[in-house]
Amino acid sequence: MKTILLALCFISSVNAELIESKEFLFGAIPPIKLDLNTGQHEQGKIASYQGYDKEQDIAYIIIVSENRGLAKIFEKKTDDFSKILEDSHNEYLDLIKVVKGTQKSSMKSILGENAIAFEFQCTGYAQGGSKSYHNGVRLFHENAFYTIQVASTKEATERAKPLAELLGTFVLLNETKIESPKAKAFIDGDKKTFTTLNHKKSNGLNIEFSYPTNWIAHEGEIPNVVQQFRSETGLEMAVISVTPFPLPEDTKFSEEDFKNFYSEENIKGMVLEGSKVFVAKQIKLEGMHAGLLEYSTTEERLGITVDARCIRYMVLYKMQFVTFDLFVTSRRDSDVNIADKMEEFRPLFTEMAATISLPNK
Repeated sequence: MKTILLALCFISSVNAELIESKEFLFGAIPPIKLDLNTGQHEQGKIASYQGYDKEQDIAYIIIVSENRGLAKIFEKKTDDFSKILEDSHNEYLDLIKVVKGTQKSSMKSILGENAIAFEFQCTGYAQGGSKSYHNGVRLFHENAFYTIQVASTKEATERAKPLAELLGTFVLLNETKIESPKAKAFIDGDKKTFTTLNHKKSNGLNIEFSYPTNWIAHEGEIPNVVQQFRSETGLEMAVISVTPFPLPEDTKFSEEDFKNFYSEENIKGMVLEGSKVFVAKQIKLEGMHAGLLEYSTTEERLGITVDARCIRYMVLYKMQFVTFDLFVTSRRDSDVNIADKMEEFRPLFTEMAATISLPNK
């Protein structure tokens, strides 16, 4: 693959290990082995590579987070893009719990203005309340943020050099991503939009959601199910549900309340016994606290065993618990692997989820 950023150079460490992601189109050679964790959020996929060199007191971090919403704004080159991008960068720094007055950031265009980069340095709070010290670069290119960062537990630890060495091995790859045909058609406009406005089961909520043109929309048969959308095969579907929450509408929730409500333990408790949970975490949906759940389950239908895998977005909106479920299913006696099938439809599901809108929030 041809590179478009920095020349690839090797760190002279016996523990150095090449990272090359064809999915996220980057490569790097950190001086130690980094553990990979992957997941999903409302704007796309996320991959986090992290490792800690205890002897040097340096944590090496590479995070790639897709953000299709920002990508669309970037394509239009709107005047307020830099401000929107800066706000998104500051949201990331908030996750580090930056100590007031310690943040230093600068922004610049690179790659012929095809990317925006932030250099940053700050002091944050680690788990348990102890301080942590961070140096890094956040790069926005095409449809994702790439964060290349080092952190230490001691302020005196040298971080500039390890960061420079890590950056010296980091490359963006200019190979064009191969989009899912289903997702590409959806992006290109092959979709319809459904609204719950004035729907008898929406409890007065106005929710908008887009689905592929060749999917069939029909009323939900279960009381809380507002609408279902099925693919031509009937094996893939999306479901919008609205359930009244047993509290007055003017009830106020604190940050701690939301943290507890969307805790991993609480979200995992929403699935049937015997289900396998892959993701359970708090996210933001339309700027509101929300939850993301991905799980697989098995059902018996008329003597036939059906495997299902679901991505669920959930949000408490005007004292109504709203869920958006995106399913793939297959018969157990078929040759279809349910995990592979989810990966086939994940790009389309990600695009569909990105259309969720609460106009009157």
